[in-house]
Amino acid sequence: MFDFNVNQHNDVIIFEIKGTFTFEKKDLIYREFDKYLKQNIKKFIFNLEKTEYMDSSGVGTILMGASYVNRYGEKIKIVGQTQVIENFKCLKVDKYVDFCDSVDSALTAFGCPI
Repeated sequence: MFDFNVNQHNDVIIFEIKGTFTFEKKDLIYREFDKYLKQNIKKFIFNLEKTEYMDSSGVGTILMGASYVNRYGEKIKIVGQTQVIENFKCLKVDKYVDFCDSVDSALTAFGCPI
């Protein structure tokens, strides 16, 4: 099972990914992400609290977006306390992403009122 929701809170886009994020689904996320980049939005939160599994293409999709927004002085915020998050942390990607305990703390890190 795979599902995702996208919400906007002020100038921050929040992706909530549920289930299994694999190669077959990466284009769905990338197209949605790209849509906001074309609108000059650079602040993104990926809520992975309900992500059960993510293969390397899912990780790569998020990191590709992270490297893009990093050029503009932003870092993608990743939320969750799951094995998927632990896998990200093992990659030592702190240069491109910040890990947050909750969506609210990620919004606060962006300076966005909750």
